[in-house]
Order: sequence, then structure tokens, then C-alpha cells
Amino acid sequence: PYVFNAAPLQLTVTPAEDAAPGAYPFVVTATSQSDAGVYATVVGTTRVSARGVVVEIAPHRATMAPEGTRSWDVTVRNTSEGMDTFDLMAGGILSETAQFSANPVTLGAGQATVVQLTAGPVPFALPQTYPFAVTARSQGDPQVWNADTAEVTFTGFEGVAVGLLPASVTVTDTLEAAYLVVITNTGNVDTNYVLRVAYSVGLDAHLEVDKVYIPPHMTAGILLWVRAGGAGAYAFTVEATSASGLASGSATGSLTVVVTNRPPQVEAGPDRTADEGEAVQFAGSFTDPNPEDSHTIVWDFGDGSSPLVGGTEGVLTPTHVYADDGVYTVTLTVTDDEGASGSDTLVVTVRNVAPVVSAWVTPTQTLPHQAVTFTGIFSDPGLRDT
Repeated sequence: PYVFNAAPLQLTVTPAEDAAPGAYPFVVTATSQSDAGVYATVVGTTRVSARGVVVEIAPHRATMAPEGTRSWDVTVRNTSEGMDTFDLMAGGILSETAQFSANPVTLGAGQATVVQLTAGPVPFALPQTYPFAVTARSQGDPQVWNADTAEVTFTGFEGVAVGLLPASVTVTDTLEAAYLVVITNTGNVDTNYVLRVAYSVGLDAHLEVDKVYIPPHMTAGILLWVRAGGAGAYAFTVEATSASGLASGSATGSLTVVVTNRPPQVEAGPDRTADEGEAVQFAGSFTDPNPEDSHTIVWDFGDGSSPLVGGTEGVLTPTHVYADDGVYTVTLTVTDDEGASGSDTLVVTVRNVAPVVSAWVTPTQTLPHQAVTFTGIFSDPGLRDT
């Protein structure tokens, strides 16, 4: 120890096998290596009990698969002069799963027995060597105990578990959903995994990455985007396979798409200007969030004439002739087969057109002071003009 410091030390006293029960004093002396005249002593006492026990594990070195189980023979010998009962306990990496074929064990003086210790699985164990111990403690005197230690070497193995968060999704009026793929390396060696998605017809899926490295006993989260082609229920499976092919796992998810009926989005087209009597060409259009719907199209030309009604064939691009000049509001309405409708309007400005005289009949010669009749012919594109 350094100046003004102290160092705690553990002293183990092992009495001889033929030592009689009783109290035995002992002295511990600490002497300076630089000055032999500097030393200190302490006196202690150890008590040798009439009770005793010896524990032996066989084999002392063993190999074990972490995902399996293994057994050892544990010999317990009562070295006391009378009967005693001993509690057995396993320590170290096997302590959580250790089971003894008999526990506690009662032995007469000098008697021995073999107890089987079974442990495993120990999936968290890395591929390395671990010590473990078995302790036997006297029930008659709990201060009397003994232990033996051994080593177990775990082999390496690959494993994987796959989960989805959430496993099932229902969406309304959208076709997409996102999931978190949770991949856990349940093996005890570093592992690279190859990811893939299998999905039903009408579905498309895309993983954030298609390969991932995960250390043992660690977890990675990978985003998964799923898109459906339309309303319905869809299923998909995410699979992770180790690069060596020795381990694989999968998780199945579902996507339910609910599409509510929404009205068509209508575009009547740009405003128009024309002469009266001239055929006006219209070019309407519409879109429907529900492409499977059928539709009825109605044009109201705003001049009191009967609306034009029909399906989509040709009705989006009709022509119409206005019989009089003026400003007319034209409305295009599209209604789907579930009764939802959308409308849009445009304005048609119709100009007045002057009549055209197309013929003149010259009167015949007549006498003075006699009435003369003139006959003329004209046309007017504005059929409603007076």
C-alpha cells in the first residue's frame, strides 16, 4: 500500500483433515520490506467445527451449447462425525437455470452421495469459457460450507427473432402505412442478416435496408413502407435470414385499406367568347378518388335550353350554339354512382352579330301615285333577335 493507505486482504485458513474440533489462535504479521524493524501483528482465532463437507464437480471442464442443457455429477461427502443435512447452491453463469436431482441432501458420518446438476438453456452466454461453482452448506451450522469450481465453454450459434410494430394497421382514405420491423439477434455471435418482404397481389412494400448487422443479444429497428393498390385487406411477411443461412425468422403483418366515397373533382374549362349563332366547343374534365365509380355528366349551358346529360363518352367535349348575344354561366356537374357530385362553372360571352341582307327584289314599273312594293331577304345568327 501507498503512504497513509490501507489494503484489505483475505486470509484463508485450511485446517488439517485430522484437526480436532476447537478454537485455534493464529498471528498475522506485516513487515516492511525496506525496514525489517517496522512491523505490526494481529492475533485471530479460527474455530474448527466438528462438522465438515467436501464437494467435487465432474467433469471440471465441459462444453455446452447455449440453447441446450447439460448435466454434471456433484459428489457431496459429509466429513463430520455425525449426520448432517446440506443445502446445495450453484453459482456463476449456471445459477439461474441450475437444478439438482436432490436438494438438500442428508448424509451420515463419512457418507457420500452423487447428485446430478442440470443447467440450461443459457441463450445469453457468449462463445467463451465461464467459471461456475457448487456450494454445500450445513443446516446444522450454516458457517460450515465448502465449494468446488469448474469451467464450462459455450459454443457459438446463430439465431434471430422478427417482430412488427404494429402487426396490423387499418387506414382510411389513404393507401400507405409504415411499420417498424424489430429484428433481434437471439444467437451469441455477431451476425449479418438478409431481409426480404413477401406480399400479396395488389400490394407493394419497401424496406429501409435489405441487410443489417446485429451483435449478439442486440436489436435493430428497420422501417417498412407498404402501399396498397386500392381498398381491401392485404397480408405480407418479413423474413430475416443470417448470411450463412443457419438462422431465419419471420413475422406476418396486415394492412386494411378503407376508402370512403368522395365527390369527383370537376374542371369545366376556361371561359369562352363567341358570336351568336356560332358553335362553342367545350372541354371539361374530372378526377375521382374512387376510380372504380361510374359517372353521370350534366352540362347546363345557362341559356334556358335543356341540359345535356350522358356518360363520359363524348359528353366532356360538347358543342353548343347560343341563339342570342349575352353573358351565360355554364355549369358542368359530375355525379358518381353513390350520389356524390362535384361542379364547376365557366362564363361564355356571346357577341351580337349584325343581320346580313342576302337578296333584294326590284319592284316592277308602276304608274304615278301608285303604291310600290319592295321585297328584301336577310338572315340574323341571333335567332332570338327582334
